[in-house]
Amino acid sequence: MRIPMILAAVALTTATISAPAFAGRPEMPQARIGYADLDLGNARDVAKLQHRVAIALESVCGSYAGADPVEANDIAKCRNAAAAKAQPMVAMLIEHERGVALAQR
Repeated sequence: MRIPMILAAVALTTATISAPAFAGRPEMPQARIGYADLDLGNARDVAKLQHRVAIALESVCGSYAGADPVEANDIAKCRNAAAAKAQPMVAMLIEHERGVALAQR
């Protein structure tokens, strides 16, 4: 089973989602989520960021397509754990963007 963890944002334009490697596998699967092109003060762009997070979760945790019930359970646990860790980061980014927008008024 993969238990995901979120790494700190590499820069204010990229967030990273990753999961620990399987035993004996040195590399750690991860996905970078770009958002420099988004205005996180705009609800439509926030939805785009959430969609990118969902794509990253599938990339890191795997797809349900063709998964047997045990694999599907592991994928669900991985995605749920990763999403629980990603959402505070997303919320922080949105709040940061709103603060920047307010400061510019």
